[in-house]
Amino acid sequence: MDYKEGWNYLVSEYKKNLDAKEDKIQTLWELYFAMPFIFNYSNCDDIDSKRSLHIGSTDRVIPDIILRSNRKDLCIVELKRYSLSKDTDYEKQLLSYMSHIDMRLSIGVIICKTINIYYYNHATNNQECLEIPFEEDSELGEKFVELFTKENFTEENIIRFIKEQNESKILEEKIKSETTVALIKQLLIEHFSEKIDTGLVTKVITELNISVNEIQETISPVVISYSSPVKAPQIDSGKRTVTLNGTTLPIYRSEKQPVQDFVQETLTTLFKNNILTNEEIVLLQDKKYSKENFGIQYSLLVKNYEDTFEVTKNGKKYSRYWTWKKCNVNNKFYACSQWAKNSFDTYDKLIAQWLINLENARNSNV
Repeated sequence: MDYKEGWNYLVSEYKKNLDAKEDKIQTLWELYFAMPFIFNYSNCDDIDSKRSLHIGSTDRVIPDIILRSNRKDLCIVELKRYSLSKDTDYEKQLLSYMSHIDMRLSIGVIICKTINIYYYNHATNNQECLEIPFEEDSELGEKFVELFTKENFTEENIIRFIKEQNESKILEEKIKSETTVALIKQLLIEHFSEKIDTGLVTKVITELNISVNEIQETISPVVISYSSPVKAPQIDSGKRTVTLNGTTLPIYRSEKQPVQDFVQETLTTLFKNNILTNEEIVLLQDKKYSKENFGIQYSLLVKNYEDTFEVTKNGKKYSRYWTWKKCNVNNKFYACSQWAKNSFDTYDKLIAQWLINLENARNSNV
């Protein structure tokens, strides 16, 4: 079992024991630390449970687990119920153990709803913490298993890991806070002006609709909708319909009809009359094909409900497809709902050309 598999095993165990009491969590982690295919500590010599640490002549404290190697204390692990979140009382408890005159350890861990690795600098009385959620395939979780395996454990490597991750978070927040619409447009102008006339580039870029949405102190990925997503084709102005497999379809929407409604009606007719071939249906599920033929940023169709959402880096989900019944094409596919209002004229020409291409393809096969 490699480090990733070891971490995923811990995540699966976490999910099974979400409601377990603290004494069971204690027993389980003693078992995990002793497993040769995960942490590989000796159950007899390296996992010291419930050691009494005296304070004065009468009082004492009892850390949950002290990991050891070659009779040397390495770190303290405090265990709480998985339903509990980390709080300041848990931190104070752990840091008091780490600072005990008989310990003076620099590394400690609180395991609760998340795994929290602490570095305590006794000289400066400063602390740093790295929080790792119990998420499958987590690179941070995989690194936790690697660094806390008995043969790999060193204070230097763990401290470096904590610092590097925390510095990355600071830089990430800096990038997010300094990402503005003005900056994005300026960078785009500078990029394209190397090969294209600056005046034309500036005109095009200023017409872009760019938004940076702040959600819970983070920003979502930059959303860019083009006034002209792709170059609109030239179409015979007199042509208004196409005939496909004996069915006549309009290639343009009515004057007051939104593009979204026209797309829904057209797709419903195409599927209801079995007009689209399997090959064409596959193409409509391709993102690049959809961008080139319709000017949208997503595939026109998706088959799975899970794919109707876009998940951002901060875990937020945004619906990009119609999922209610009237928009579920042929009860098998979901159609893209992302049609920008300022691009309707371009969509009109692209959709018309796509329908004409379908008609031409049918006629060439006759």
